[in-house]
Amino acid sequence: MRLEIQLNILSAALKKIEIEASEVQNERNKTCINNISTIIEGLNEIKNINSLNPELNKIREIDYFNIFSGERLILDNNNYVNIERLINSLRAKLQTNINILNSIVVPASELTLCIKLIEFDSLNDIANELMTLDKIINQVITHERLKGEFKFTNFDIGSTWVYIIFNSMSVLGVIASVIWSASVIRKKIIEGNINNEFLKQMELKTETLEDIKKANSTLIKQYLETEAVNVMSEHNLDDTNNEYKNRLIYAINELSNLIINGVEFNPAAISTEDVKNLFPNFDKLDLIESKTKLLENKSK
Repeated sequence: MRLEIQLNILSAALKKIEIEASEVQNERNKTCINNISTIIEGLNEIKNINSLNPELNKIREIDYFNIFSGERLILDNNNYVNIERLINSLRAKLQTNINILNSIVVPASELTLCIKLIEFDSLNDIANELMTLDKIINQVITHERLKGEFKFTNFDIGSTWVYIIFNSMSVLGVIASVIWSASVIRKKIIEGNINNEFLKQMELKTETLEDIKKANSTLIKQYLETEAVNVMSEHNLDDTNNEYKNRLIYAINELSNLIINGVEFNPAAISTEDVKNLFPNFDKLDLIESKTKLLENKSK
């Protein structure tokens, strides 16, 4: 999980996991927790944060937090004091984690691109992957109309997430479109590979298989050019001698290979829905469609 997202989850949970209590009228030995459902909601939000397991496990041993579904919970004072102690212990741990994350997470903006790298075995692997990304991004943002700039701003400690910030929303929009196109090409490549494997199992002649592979390769090149033209059209990027189109074709092709190998590209967690929708959903890449097809469907 990206540290940025984990920080947001912990901060939201801390606000919910705070006891609002009151005395029970005419029952001096009892106390009412007035927001038990909100507390349970907060507990569920952090159930997958391993560092909090010791505190969470103690709370889970109390039946109220497993089966209770109301908003107000009345307890005898002894049980209330025990629950209050456990909740305060968890809140202290939450606050400690939040403080640590705040010290190492660079604040993101809507201009931030979050990239999940593939697993690496050495620093040399990281350097090579970052150099590849640097070259691809420069191929995309180098255009007179864009005047694009970017810089690497953060690298999640203990994870494979790296963060890049761009100088304008228009530049980020073009990058998002190229990532979308690369995801479309990734889908086409995988579909072609599946078809080739199926035909291979049918024991066709070697010459026939080679012809089919060449046809698929030609088709992918056509898709690449179509996607590059789509990006230029979508963002009004002129190209007098096909130089920029060829750079987009290169970038889309390289990104598609990175995505096939497991690299992910996501907007910052704080981004608006409009910005998030510029990017493909990496949990549902097999369902992605070319933006040209989406626009055609909308116009019908």
